[in-house]
Amino acid sequence: MKNNFISVTLRPFKYLVNSERTNSIFILSFLIPQILLLIISKSWNSIIIMISCLCASLGVQFIDGLYKEKNLFSFIQSFIQGILISLFIPSNYPFWAIFIIAFLTLLICTKVLGGFAANWINPVVLTVSVAWLLGISIFPNYDISQDILLIRNPSLALIQNGTFNQLPCDSSITSFLNRSVFNIFAVSIPEGYVSLFWDTQSVIPAFRFNLVTIVSSIVLVALDIVKPLIPGIFVLVYSLLIYFVAPIFYSGSFGHGDILLALLTSGTLFSAIFLMQWAGTLPMSFWGKLVYGIFAGIIGFLIIGVGTSPVGSVFTILVLNLISPFIQSVEKFCELLILKNKLNAKVKEIKEGKNA
Repeated sequence: MKNNFISVTLRPFKYLVNSERTNSIFILSFLIPQILLLIISKSWNSIIIMISCLCASLGVQFIDGLYKEKNLFSFIQSFIQGILISLFIPSNYPFWAIFIIAFLTLLICTKVLGGFAANWINPVVLTVSVAWLLGISIFPNYDISQDILLIRNPSLALIQNGTFNQLPCDSSITSFLNRSVFNIFAVSIPEGYVSLFWDTQSVIPAFRFNLVTIVSSIVLVALDIVKPLIPGIFVLVYSLLIYFVAPIFYSGSFGHGDILLALLTSGTLFSAIFLMQWAGTLPMSFWGKLVYGIFAGIIGFLIIGVGTSPVGSVFTILVLNLISPFIQSVEKFCELLILKNKLNAKVKEIKEGKNA
């Protein structure tokens, strides 16, 4: 006969969702491909800046740990903070300057605003914003003329005029894709788009490896590490505004905005996945997150514009962090109102029951 045994463990509970520690480990693991590609492409200046930012972030964590106990999760979060800051800093930024800026900004965030999940503002976004304010001339700035925006595909025009450099292998890869894949659908892609997706060669690392960012986004959403609602609504609203509304501002044709230029040249996709849902800065309810995502798309359109903005995506999240407390206040008010109505209904039922 088959014996049935009751399994007794010291861990009788099962998480319904991943813990923040588990999510942080996954996020860190999906940042590693970005680092490896920087090493493969011999972007040593960006690696030096990353080391500086990591030293600053871990240094702040060490100082904070002298006053209160810290666990492994805190240091994993510090690693993520340092890496994310460095990925939004131009490779020609002085490494000693970004170390000082990151160290002081993160120290203020920790001591004044609170630690992880207690901050109402994203410390990565705040640090990059301060770095931009103190070194505006170092951040790249692409001037896009109205003539280029009036072209059917502005991103292609910018590639062809040398604003965005093409990879040496772009031509051969494009030819292969056109022969073996797109030929089936009787279409072809022009040279340059492979470079735009694979490596834009921007001095800001977060803007470079768009294909890796897209693949990482899909996997993180599939594993339920990143919730798709806010970034999905943000990208949708922003893309619709770029496609339909943006041409109005430069006398273009309605419905001819370049979505690829907007999404692939300003770190928009990278920010949506790795920065926009920072713990402690988000509304809690479905409707709150929906409104947050819609605001993100509108604010992104106003700040990032049609693309090529060096810090537009960062300042978009900074503004969202300022708006989020008001959304959360409305959430709390609505929750209390619903609870009050439910309690009044129960009291009414009890009174009617006694009077029956």
